[in-house]
Amino acid sequence: MRRLSIPIGLALFVAQARPANNFALTIDNIMRGSALVGYEPSQARWSADSERIYFQWKQATDKEDAPFDTYVVNRDGSGLRKLSDEETRLAPPGGGGFMGMGGGGGRGGGAEADTSKDKRLTVFARDGDIFIFDNTTGKGRQITKTTDVEASPHFLPDGKRIYFTRSNNLYVMSLDTGLLVQLTDIRAAAPAAGPAAGAGGGRGGRGGAAAATTGEQRGTDSQEYLKKEQKELLEAVRERAAVREEQDKKREKDNPRKPFTLQARQSVAGLQLTPDERYVMATVIETGNARNTVVPNYVTESGYTEDISGRSNVGDTQSTSRLAAIGVETGEVKWVDHEQKRVVQLGLPVWSDDGTKAVTVGRAADNKDRWIFALDPATGKTRVLANQHDDAWVDGPGANTIGWMKNDREVYFQSEKTGYSHLYAVAWDGGEPRALTSGNWEVLNVRQSKDKSHFYLTAGKDSPYEQHLYEMKRG
Repeated sequence: MRRLSIPIGLALFVAQARPANNFALTIDNIMRGSALVGYEPSQARWSADSERIYFQWKQATDKEDAPFDTYVVNRDGSGLRKLSDEETRLAPPGGGGFMGMGGGGGRGGGAEADTSKDKRLTVFARDGDIFIFDNTTGKGRQITKTTDVEASPHFLPDGKRIYFTRSNNLYVMSLDTGLLVQLTDIRAAAPAAGPAAGAGGGRGGRGGAAAATTGEQRGTDSQEYLKKEQKELLEAVRERAAVREEQDKKREKDNPRKPFTLQARQSVAGLQLTPDERYVMATVIETGNARNTVVPNYVTESGYTEDISGRSNVGDTQSTSRLAAIGVETGEVKWVDHEQKRVVQLGLPVWSDDGTKAVTVGRAADNKDRWIFALDPATGKTRVLANQHDDAWVDGPGANTIGWMKNDREVYFQSEKTGYSHLYAVAWDGGEPRALTSGNWEVLNVRQSKDKSHFYLTAGKDSPYEQHLYEMKRG
């Protein structure tokens, strides 16, 4: 493993206005914070041709709560300018999303992105809509514009279609034709039923024994005529119902997918289409009985004290999550079985490049155990590839790191097994994990090269007070 010296090619030297000569280092000036020293650029990302850098920034003169603007600058430091609102909407996303997987998202949030296998296109969600960025031309375009929130866009293996979530369901869109297909029918839990209509007597107090009669009595001519008309009307109602049933049967035949109706206190937190397009993996959250501590907020626009929802108390039943595999054709639901006799939170699967193998990370609710599971979505069965236990707490740098080695035969992950966070690999077929790094230092971040022949690590190998970028050949 060797340390890399990276010729960045661009340094963002931000020239803030400086006070002339005798600057008074007073308490008032010190407390100005960013208004004194300026704001640091963030979310820097290269353009696809490596000729420009996009980043988020704002001036020291901007208000503290003002949002960051998007800027672009040439790699030689020239041409610095702030993008217009329209240019910002179509610019490549920040937050680590460009040319890879990102976080955030949702209306009003940042951007989340995925790049096609040929690296030509990047799809991302911004402000609740879906955009496509062409990495060869450097131009973006918007492909959805709805009042619903579209999120979590991903490319399918063919690179010609994307899938994304909308209103707790998963959709696939063709980039060539714009055809939109719904792949799940997930429905919210039905509201609790209220009191039965007419309980305790109907309108006018008529009900119960008072409505009972010992026999049918003939009414007036007009009443008998109305009775006859009602019978004919009821026959028409029955005929309409029969037609509707036939139509329902035809729809069920054309689309046999069963709806997946959530239970009370359940919600969907994430949806993922399997590479073979046979299943949709769904993370289902079930809220517990936790009650949040209420904190009073006295500084409000209304002039009245309002409540701020705080954290729940220790001992309350917390929310749990389960992983389900939903059949695309049938709607049949198989709950993933982790086979642990305790509450385990499962993440969405990570798939091998050939799309035939899946692994997922499981974490015990008490944070004392973590597992790497191999997953079969067709059966919902799992098997343990690796396990880490800590009587105190399982966490540390890279706690959620997981990926596939070259040839899809091994899975890499990070573990604090030795007391330091290091990189390990475990065979898909089973066996003891093997250490790829070791020593009294920690791996902080991991990336693979495009051909998966090398790892790039951020680590404090030379000193715990310094972080450097290292290159390591695949073990």
